[in-house]
Amino acid sequence: MTLRPVPDRDSARWWAAVAEHRLLLQRCTACGHLRLLPRAGCGRCGSFDWTDQEAAGTGTVVSWTVVHRAVDGRPTPYVVVLVRLDEADHLVLPGAWAGEPDGSGLAAGLPVRAEYVDLEVPDGTDRVALVAWAACRASA
Repeated sequence: MTLRPVPDRDSARWWAAVAEHRLLLQRCTACGHLRLLPRAGCGRCGSFDWTDQEAAGTGTVVSWTVVHRAVDGRPTPYVVVLVRLDEADHLVLPGAWAGEPDGSGLAAGLPVRAEYVDLEVPDGTDRVALVAWAACRASA
């Protein structure tokens, strides 16, 4: 059993984009501040005006934890990783680790890219996906 996200008024657009394998940021149209995760108002200036900006889906590992006792019945161990997005230093997004379930190979500052895990959904429901981070391959 995997816990599924429950979109609300502010996050529905974000979860719909993740289901399409895209990451969306919000950019305040008043002050230009980027924010993540979605919310109605800008934390910097208070404006309620914003636009969507697609993120590159790349960043660097800030921290991680290896979970040995799951509450949702999934196999353990598994890793939850925090990634600083390349778009701005203040944007940190949690997600699953697409690498080894014991976290081997992880290091602070490791370049990563977003991958997506499509969840099984009952017939007639919207697609659902979660973000998983994978190490970027070194270029030759």
